Amino acid sequence: MGHFEARLATDDDKLRVLEWRNHRDVRAMMLSTHVITESEHFAWWENNRSRDDRSIHIVEEDSNPVGVVTVYGYKGEGKSAWWGFYLDNATVTDPSQRVSILMWIEEFILDYSRNALKVEALFCESKAENSIVLAMHERFGFTRMNSAPDGSSQTDADVVFMQHLFPENRINDLKKIYFFGSYNTEFLCAACDELLQAYPRLEYQTVSLDFGQYAISLRDPNFECFHVSNAVQVFSERIEDFLPVGRQLTSNSDFEAARKQFAHYLGLIDYVRKSAKEPQIFVFDFRPHQQTPSSGGQLGLGSAALDELAAEFNAKLLEFCRERMITVLPYAELLTNNGIENSFGNKYWYLARNPFSLEFTNRIASKLVGLMLARKALTARVLVLDLDNTLWGGVIGDDGIKGIQLGGDFPGNVYQDLQSLFKIYSSNGLLLCVCSKNTEAVAMEAIADHPNMVLRPKDFIIRKINWNPKPKNIAEIAKELNIGLASICFIDDNPVERADVKQNFPEVYVPDLPLDPTLWYDFVMNLPELTLYEVSDSDRRRVDLYKSQVKINAELAEVKDKVDYLRELEIGVRLEYLDENNFQRSQQLIQKTNQFNTTTIRYSAKDLSNFMSRNDRFVVHVKSMDKYSKEWEGIAVLVMSQDETSWTIDNFVMSCRVMGRNIENAILQSLAKSARTLGKEHLFGAFVASERNAPVEKLFEDNGFQLYPDKDIWHRSLKYFKEQDFGVSVEDNLQ
Repeated sequence: MGHFEARLATDDDKLRVLEWRNHRDVRAMMLSTHVITESEHFAWWENNRSRDDRSIHIVEEDSNPVGVVTVYGYKGEGKSAWWGFYLDNATVTDPSQRVSILMWIEEFILDYSRNALKVEALFCESKAENSIVLAMHERFGFTRMNSAPDGSSQTDADVVFMQHLFPENRINDLKKIYFFGSYNTEFLCAACDELLQAYPRLEYQTVSLDFGQYAISLRDPNFECFHVSNAVQVFSERIEDFLPVGRQLTSNSDFEAARKQFAHYLGLIDYVRKSAKEPQIFVFDFRPHQQTPSSGGQLGLGSAALDELAAEFNAKLLEFCRERMITVLPYAELLTNNGIENSFGNKYWYLARNPFSLEFTNRIASKLVGLMLARKALTARVLVLDLDNTLWGGVIGDDGIKGIQLGGDFPGNVYQDLQSLFKIYSSNGLLLCVCSKNTEAVAMEAIADHPNMVLRPKDFIIRKINWNPKPKNIAEIAKELNIGLASICFIDDNPVERADVKQNFPEVYVPDLPLDPTLWYDFVMNLPELTLYEVSDSDRRRVDLYKSQVKINAELAEVKDKVDYLRELEIGVRLEYLDENNFQRSQQLIQKTNQFNTTTIRYSAKDLSNFMSRNDRFVVHVKSMDKYSKEWEGIAVLVMSQDETSWTIDNFVMSCRVMGRNIENAILQSLAKSARTLGKEHLFGAFVASERNAPVEKLFEDNGFQLYPDKDIWHRSLKYFKEQDFGVSVEDNLQ
């Protein structure tokens, strides 16, 4: 075995590599087997040598060129790259020499990828018949992949994709959560970090500052909090942190000092709001926890005075946050629900300057993560519920309607209370569905007739009561509701059923219920994925609206002429400019819509207000109503930009509830008509793919738009306009 080394290719190697590529044995294993012309090769050569994401390396044995290694698709440190190779098959004919070269090349590319490129993943592709190379890759730690990764070749050949991972090169690109408090916040940070492991879609980790030092850090313009995008800032001061030493109010001067500190605190929050890049601010409200002795009603003595001061601060805080779109974390409510004695321990305070018990720390972390999910529209919208030993105790098929445990004494009262909790969620807009392995008639008899049932047939949007696998039923529920699996939370007492759903659909929320059913109510109520945030009238009407949707979708699946059927539904659509009457609903749609969302940009209320006063931007609010609806309902928002000759749809969001009814097509057609009437020549639409907006991937293409070269802008000329009948009546108030 000779001495091997690799060097970057030069132009002197160009023709030599062409000969290697065109050798019959090499071409036989290439994805394209034709003879490569000089012009093809020269173009390939220049492309590989001139680009930063590609490189060509000549392998030499004892200074004699024997092979070439190509690196391409390099996405940067901590990311990925592809590689391939050719040998000089005409010169290297000895099988043992070929094996030696192959082994050295494998070692070289692994070392180069790990230490020079610093990638996390290295990909390669080979024909399935190339067994020698595949075996060599596997010997050096490459593993086969079940699907083609990004950057793979487009070919009809039978190809095996492989990868080698370098976990040591993984870059931590998690976004930051900063906790600002006068006490030791490390325990809160640890609880949040542990919980965030179960919610990877948030992609955050915490940052704890030295306690009592955050005000100093915030005075430093170079503090990283101001320079990282999409960071979360949590202001976690308690009412006690504004009090003098001893945490008591004993005079008017103590009250004034506390008010002065509170005003300074609000000033810091506002400074962060104005200075940070895309801030997401959360602030604890106030409730005192340390009881003090009462003393005959004297000014400032006793807990009552502190309660009054907390109420005063809360009123000011709520107004302050409402005006600035800052989220209040309901610390006072958490403390009330958890109980003061369960929430604090002097031992933690005196030893570590941490005021909270472990139990209460976890409650705060759970609420914060839940609010973060809610603000990003990542909470569950559908609760899929098991029946046996979940909504009632026992098995209905074995025990019968009189034998199941529901209501009355333990354990029946546990299940009745849990149903009451689900009923509350339903009244606030979460959709309830059933997924149970049972005989439907038997289960439905219990739901309809058992005297202690809180949930009745009308409370469930969809019922899948059969003997099919639960993942199959859940997939059908998602399809019938036009929602993504990531919007579903599955509640089931059976760990085997939970594991089956987790394995098949990891995007579904599947909480592991405690073994003790008496803990279920509290456990479910505090699930981050079920956090309710800014519940609107539209949310409360959602259940009835989805019942209509399920009925309509079922009928649509059976009709022969979709347009005729849509006319019978008497669907009306109204386009109007954004104003104070539709502002709140528009903001809600933008913040909560994930699937029908062409760019997934989350415009803030401040952004929308700004657009209303600009000549180059405007926002369209769309309402809809059909024969099943009682009133017009805001269902879509389009954020637009314009110049002298064109309109551009910067983002188009629409409730997934009305997808598939030609409403989106009617909106785009009406928008094109209005633009043309107002003298515009072009209509553009932006689409940026995300994990959840696949349903609108072909929206513009299906409506006559052509893809522009930059690949995320679609164009429709308004010079020639042919109107279509979509079976939807449109009232356009934009002209």
